[in-house]
Amino acid sequence: MAQQKQFGFVFFAIMLAMVNLLTSDVYVSAFPDIKESFATSEMLVGWSLSIFFIGSILTLPIYGPMSDRFGRKPVLMVGLTIFAAGSFGCFFSTTIEEFLVARFFQAMGVCSAYVLWQPMVVDIYPEKDVQKIFSIVMPFLGISPALGPLFGGGLTEVFSWRSIFIFLLLLNFILVLWTMFIFKESLKTDVNKMKGSVLASYRELTGSRIFIVIAITLGLCIGVYMAYLTLTPFLLESLDMSPVYIGLTFIPIAAAFGLGGGVGKSLCAQYSELAVTKIGVFGLLTGSAVLIISISIAPLTAAYQLFVPFMLVTLSIGITIPTGTSLVMSIHRDISGACSSGMNLISSLLAFIITLASAGLLAKYRVHTIGIVAVVCSVLAFLLISTTTGDEDSISTEEPTL
Repeated sequence: MAQQKQFGFVFFAIMLAMVNLLTSDVYVSAFPDIKESFATSEMLVGWSLSIFFIGSILTLPIYGPMSDRFGRKPVLMVGLTIFAAGSFGCFFSTTIEEFLVARFFQAMGVCSAYVLWQPMVVDIYPEKDVQKIFSIVMPFLGISPALGPLFGGGLTEVFSWRSIFIFLLLLNFILVLWTMFIFKESLKTDVNKMKGSVLASYRELTGSRIFIVIAITLGLCIGVYMAYLTLTPFLLESLDMSPVYIGLTFIPIAAAFGLGGGVGKSLCAQYSELAVTKIGVFGLLTGSAVLIISISIAPLTAAYQLFVPFMLVTLSIGITIPTGTSLVMSIHRDISGACSSGMNLISSLLAFIITLASAGLLAKYRVHTIGIVAVVCSVLAFLLISTTTGDEDSISTEEPTL
């Protein structure tokens, strides 16, 4: 494949990867304006996030297996069409009830992009390059939930909260055009015609120990990251820091994620992907210990006390997530769509539970909550992946000594 075509696809994959998380929370800064516009309660406006999550969870298991059967392109087009309908609905809503229904359809559609970019990578690139592409794309997943609300807040301040959904429609339009006229179906014909039911794909995945272990491990990693993004604004706001400044503190975190992807790529040249995933989890455990020690020895007075030690945590997550995803997707290449759906479903549910639990602990433990959540999750991930050899899934397990 020509380098120019590779670059074009990577840009497309980045847009597909980011649009789901952008849609999820780009509008949260506009909650007060939405509440006033609909003359409703904070609780009902807040439900729009929960409704979005429910819509995503219900459709995540569908898009991947369907794309294994019918191809990535038609299934993605269906999802983007539903996404457009939901975005139109949000823009034209006149009541909070209409807005909530539209958010549900937004989620049902946009999660197709979140699921399908990963099997597209597996379709297009040789196995040795899959981890490299994942490590390029996934840092953008890390920064989008952090900077999305800042961007949405700017649109709301300059125009109105409805302009956020115009932006999402424009992004959707670009993705539709790219899918129709630039992206070429990536699924090979022999795989496209494969027989077997959706349930058969999931039976294969649930019978794979490495799939279950990696999916849970990634969910724990994502949970730590999302807990940090959720709790940090409340902690730094108590130090009289502006939303813009708080948002800027997330940039070095995303940069550390990207650096971790590069480190993972280098390590994969010497060790198996399972071994590198274990190195990433060990780094997560080490970084979590450094984090909780650093926030325990002195009261929180500046943002660097949080984001500097957390950069070590994020660097380790940046090693773990692209490499672990590549590992499992390569093993289950023939059902990579179902594999992507299954992994994202498990990791999203687990990350959601961790984020809710961390929010509940915040009032009691304040800044220590982040350290507690990171340590508990990293210990669980380390114990889980340390017992995994991957022999039952016929993979190479050359490992360094930790």
